[in-house]
Amino acid sequence: MEDNLNELLGNYYWTFDGEEYASQHTFENAFKSYMEDLDFDIPEQGRINLKEIAILLEYIDEEDEDHEVEFTLSADNDEFFAEIELLYKINNQVTKVLADQDKHFFEGLSLLEANNPPLYSLELGS
Repeated sequence: MEDNLNELLGNYYWTFDGEEYASQHTFENAFKSYMEDLDFDIPEQGRINLKEIAILLEYIDEEDEDHEVEFTLSADNDEFFAEIELLYKINNQVTKVLADQDKHFFEGLSLLEANNPPLYSLELGS
């Protein structure tokens, strides 16, 4: 269970490569394969006690223009997110935009504002 809500999914490694997944199951298989290819341990599945989350994506495009995109995601069960469910939903929301960016590797979520829903920054690396 994810009790510290300041930082989320810090032990999940992923690349936003442009591929959207038709199902969470298909995404989870791709995630496990990616983690194994990097020789990382696959995290034990936990849950995040939020039924809704807002995400802020900041990136710079190929013309060096700054972009900010904010979106909200809801848990399938209306109570909490499974960790892999949240990463799956984030992937399908941002992967097309980030695939050709230098910074397209997932590095977790950081709390920006404890609103309802809370707002998190999508942390990216290259």
